[in-house]
Amino acid sequence: MDISSWGLAGGPPSPAGRHRWTFKAEEPLVVPPVVVEDRVYIVVGRTSATGRVVALTLDTGQPVWEYFLGSIADYPPAVAGDLLYVGTRSGRLLAVNRHTGEDRWSFEARRWILGTPVVQDGVLYLGAAQVYALDAATGKERWHRPVGGGVARPIAVAEGVVAVASSDGHVVLIDAWNGKRRLSFRLWFASTGGLVISGQTVAVTGDKGYVQSLDLHGRDIPMEKAIRFFWTKMYLHGVAPRPPLPRGYLWQQRGIKGVKADARGADSARIFLAVADAGHSGRVVALDRETGEVLWQFSTASPVAPSATLASDLVFVGTEDGQVYGLRVASGEKVWELILKGGVGAAPAVAGDLVLVPCLDGALYAFR
Repeated sequence: MDISSWGLAGGPPSPAGRHRWTFKAEEPLVVPPVVVEDRVYIVVGRTSATGRVVALTLDTGQPVWEYFLGSIADYPPAVAGDLLYVGTRSGRLLAVNRHTGEDRWSFEARRWILGTPVVQDGVLYLGAAQVYALDAATGKERWHRPVGGGVARPIAVAEGVVAVASSDGHVVLIDAWNGKRRLSFRLWFASTGGLVISGQTVAVTGDKGYVQSLDLHGRDIPMEKAIRFFWTKMYLHGVAPRPPLPRGYLWQQRGIKGVKADARGADSARIFLAVADAGHSGRVVALDRETGEVLWQFSTASPVAPSATLASDLVFVGTEDGQVYGLRVASGEKVWELILKGGVGAAPAVAGDLVLVPCLDGALYAFR
């Protein structure tokens, strides 16, 4: 893959020396890199024989260690303290020393682990056949919670709540301390991306560009759903007033259109989406967290690669045709652009003045 230009949007190509280093893997890189202190951790390999995590030096891109997974990982690892955690399609969660790559412990979830494990206050949360909470230091199970049909999308955790999209079409909110269910909300569309928590809200995205926002601290009331069912029947027959909105409901957004929308992140005021449009094009869309109003949209000539990265006042995204953009979070203005002759496999990582771009040709490029 050749570098064709680099610099501020609308400006000339950068002077020599902007390209810092390149690490070449054997297979396409489709998972965002993770940077912690002076190390870069990348997921490599799209077969069980080659699937592994590689640790690189941030300054030079030289390999420090590699750890073979015996499976495929589809999401970035999580790092907390001295441990690195990675989940696999085989349902195995692995914890290794992030400095040396040595085994510490493993946990069998019995089904494909969806999303990056989430570590908070010494507890690790993951979604697979069920939702699990483990001791992050030892892997000992604290609790597990079944959800209808299993976990369908990557989970989100904040404010003492685990938010889950289940395979039977619900968003389930679970108490992070004890695993008890707080709220079950039935979706009116098929979810297509992970959930995003921003402040006191949780957003889930789906087909046709639909978005639903819920109160993160909403709770079910006994018999409420049964009462609501009969109330709705009577309303449809004209013998009762319109029923109130379902418990936990905040807003819904139906006007984005497109084939599907995936939530990619949030800040204190906005939710950022990647929208896939017909004709192999895409958009980055920012919604107001409180109302769901579309604040801005940025169109791309090809689909937006997995994930997005927030750094300072910019959101960074890559596209399958080799574009990397830095957009103002407040306005969507393009202020930074990198153009590569090839495809970007996932969102870049930003570390200080370095931007790390994983590409479909198997190269991880570092630019200063």
